[in-house]
Amino acid sequence: MAIILIGYMGSGKSSVGKQLAQSLNLAYVDLDLMISQRAGKTIQEIFAQDGEDYFRKIESECLADVCEQNSVVATGGGIILKAENRQLLSKQKFVIFLTCEDNELIHRLKADQKNIRPIIQDKTNTEILAIYQQRLPFYQVSATMQIDTTNKSIATIVNEIKEKMEKNT
Repeated sequence: MAIILIGYMGSGKSSVGKQLAQSLNLAYVDLDLMISQRAGKTIQEIFAQDGEDYFRKIESECLADVCEQNSVVATGGGIILKAENRQLLSKQKFVIFLTCEDNELIHRLKADQKNIRPIIQDKTNTEILAIYQQRLPFYQVSATMQIDTTNKSIATIVNEIKEKMEKNT
């Protein structure tokens, strides 16, 4: 059984996923890293050379693979864009939507020098938030629970997730 974290870029999926996996003694899977390894290219190279459709195809294949594993999975922000992915997520017991207030989200994305995100490169704050608003209904319909990460430590978020999971078992 996979525990799958969904949410927009900067919502905390990777950071929370690593700690959650450690606290539950499960493997941690970063879906973007898995995609990159499968394609033999960075995410930026996939988008630049092969396009978003190719990236989404590999993303769907990787999601199908990890849904069968006992692990904590941090997905990319666009995982919910394809109907087949939403269908796959709907069959999972724990799909956790990490949310965050708009101002905090923008702050996190602008402060993150490590991750280059092709979808939001050269976009204004308003455009970045518009993409989030377009995706929001898909996150909400795909999730079995929702956790607000705004101004919370990773440890606090992990504890909230574990408490909600215990109530749902």
